[in-house]
Amino acid sequence: MKPKLLPVLLGLCCLVQLASAQGTIAGTWKADLEASQGVDHIVMDFKVNGKQLTGTISRTMPTKQPPTEIKGTVDNQTITFVVVTADKARTVTFNGTIIKTLKGEELSFTRTLEGKGGGDGIFGQFGPQNFALTRVK
Repeated sequence: MKPKLLPVLLGLCCLVQLASAQGTIAGTWKADLEASQGVDHIVMDFKVNGKQLTGTISRTMPTKQPPTEIKGTVDNQTITFVVVTADKARTVTFNGTIIKTLKGEELSFTRTLEGKGGGDGIFGQFGPQNFALTRVK
């Protein structure tokens, strides 16, 4: 009887882990990214409902920018969302994956851009192609 119980318990643990994986991206993440005008403080707040991702991106450069709303998808521990810049000149696609590090969790992004202009911020033509955020506790 015991040998049959162990695989069942392990299977249940795996299901619980898979079910909770989508919830791990929800929350607040931050990064300080170097830009030509100084440090751009980025804060991303995510909410997850099933496979639907919503939230905002706040940044300090350029100054006095309102938060940018995002909508995207979640697939286990990977997220994808697209931002059309306020001036409609660029479309930026963000693909992020959670990575466990010794310091905690990190959300590693690859960013692709269609269009021109916008400088070297995360929505700009010359912004970083890869960057990482850490979870705010």
